[in-house]
Amino acid sequence: MQSLARYQKIADEADAINTVMEKLAFELLQLRDAEKDFLIRDDEKYVKLHEELSKLATENLDLLKQKLGAGQLVELLKSADSIRAGFEEYTKHFAALVDANRKLGLNQDSGLEGSLRDSAQAIETIIEKFDEMRLTAGMLAMRRYEKDFLLHHDASNLADMKKATEIFTEAVRGTRITTAAKEDILRTVAAYQRDFLAYVEVKQDELRKQDNLSASYAKIEPEIETIQQAFKRANAEARSMAETSRANTALQMQLALVAAIFVSGIVAFFLAHSITQPLTSMTESM
Repeated sequence: MQSLARYQKIADEADAINTVMEKLAFELLQLRDAEKDFLIRDDEKYVKLHEELSKLATENLDLLKQKLGAGQLVELLKSADSIRAGFEEYTKHFAALVDANRKLGLNQDSGLEGSLRDSAQAIETIIEKFDEMRLTAGMLAMRRYEKDFLLHHDASNLADMKKATEIFTEAVRGTRITTAAKEDILRTVAAYQRDFLAYVEVKQDELRKQDNLSASYAKIEPEIETIQQAFKRANAEARSMAETSRANTALQMQLALVAAIFVSGIVAFFLAHSITQPLTSMTESM
């Protein structure tokens, strides 16, 4: 009976821990969804959602470690600690990614993207005053490479932008507009280039942060799988042993009952014999 109770306890513990793991796994999936929604939509509400889900996941990680430490599966504490450490790394990388995106700008009017847009419009406002097709064409070329980088993040656009800027600068110097106007345009072009390069630098850093974030989450997944599979095995083995113990107990009870009946039969036989023998002797003597 003690073995049966022990195996049943292990199975119940595995069930309880598995429930925590299922909640944790679901919360981690929701975290990744919130992460992707933020990157796609650039909306702060997904940062808040990510923070709320992180708190729930942290609570379940603490509960997981508590249950493992108090139960029969303490050997899995190392995996639980690895998950916790990996999760903390993941949340730090997400925070860094959010900061990078805020610097870039969560819409076209904010951050470095807003500054880049303002710089480009400043040049366009100036050259609109002059009927110079070379300047208009040169500005369109620079803006095309700007947009290409914003869409595709291709480093080759930097060389294209540099070449387009050189061509535009030569066009400005070759026009018949006033020297003051030329200097004004060149100053705005220099500001535009600084803003473009600043955007490129932060964007490339942001892309590296995305890779770091994915890599940190990837470290967690094998540990989660390790614990989940261990729980399944422990549960199945414990329930199998409990069933075996239950069957053995039932068999022992049946054998005990048969033995009791057998002993009772022998006792009854001798008891009856001890009673009937004197009666038989008395009958024969009469």
